[in-house]
Amino acid sequence: MLAVASLKGAPGVSTAALALTAGWPPADGRRPLLVEADPSGGDLLVWRGLDPAVGLVSWTMAARTGQRAGAVEHAQRLAEGVWVVPAPVDGAETRAALGVLARSGALHGRAGGQRPVVLDVGRLTPGAGEGVLPPGVDVLAVLVEPSEAELARLTAAATAWTVPAEVGVLLAGESAWPAEQVAAAVGLPVWGALPVDARGAAAIATGGRGAGRSRLGRATAGLAGDLARLLARHRPARPAPAALALAGPAVPALPPAVVGPSTAGAGGWTPDTRLATAVPPRQLPPAAPVPALPAVLPPGEAGGPGWIGPSGPPDTVMPAGLVPAGLLLPPAEDPAAGPAADDGTGGWRRPG
Repeated sequence: MLAVASLKGAPGVSTAALALTAGWPPADGRRPLLVEADPSGGDLLVWRGLDPAVGLVSWTMAARTGQRAGAVEHAQRLAEGVWVVPAPVDGAETRAALGVLARSGALHGRAGGQRPVVLDVGRLTPGAGEGVLPPGVDVLAVLVEPSEAELARLTAAATAWTVPAEVGVLLAGESAWPAEQVAAAVGLPVWGALPVDARGAAAIATGGRGAGRSRLGRATAGLAGDLARLLARHRPARPAPAALALAGPAVPALPPAVVGPSTAGAGGWTPDTRLATAVPPRQLPPAAPVPALPAVLPPGEAGGPGWIGPSGPPDTVMPAGLVPAGLLLPPAEDPAAGPAADDGTGGWRRPG
């Protein structure tokens, strides 16, 4: 929430607040919300001919009855697209409404929902900053004329303020001193300067043509971008969406032997076992034991090359490449050697 204020005189706080809101860069397509919170009364009802029943008064009635007390529901849209919550012209009525909103907690930093809020708080009195500003103000921009008397007044007031916000200076007009020298003198940063532009100020207040192209309109548009970035540092980040709770049993953690430190997910995440489980190498069945060949040639006659008959001397040593005929099944075909053939004696041999 950004509050725009002054110390004395009429340097143009209401015009500056309206121009800043109009020139504010939209965040996520949402323009900021301007709320008139000047205890001396508002100006927008007269400047723009708005409905007096919608604004700070209706917001106060909703807060009293315990209804939803968001500022957006009580805003009116201006022709240039700015949404405003106008205050009554009468100061006493405005102060009563602000008191109700403050006590109910409706006027706070998130009163605009997802929209940034720009507050026109009017004139501040020295030593009363904490009581005048509503809770939730993150940034306070003090508009001051760059004269020696006003800068001295600002220096004295800044030492007495107990404002829980980041405070900076907006110079209303050209300064005879550099911004760095003014900042060092008052002890506050100078965020920018607005030119004295009576024609541009009138166009901004009444919604006239060329308001944005005026000197004041261009200056406030550039300054609004800087203030938007400054305010963004104070706005809390949106919470991350909660993780979806999936029905069903929890997925068990994978054993360390399957998923190592480089494979397992970070932050307690456990991969799906159907995808992350390593596929074990294919295990072939153990081979059947090969029977030992006899050390001697069975009795029998040699039927030809590569074949041994059923009888023969018991001590005949089996030559290399010969096997007992009774222990063999037909051999598998060898494409290079040709099919095996039955020789008619109960044994098998290969041709050639």
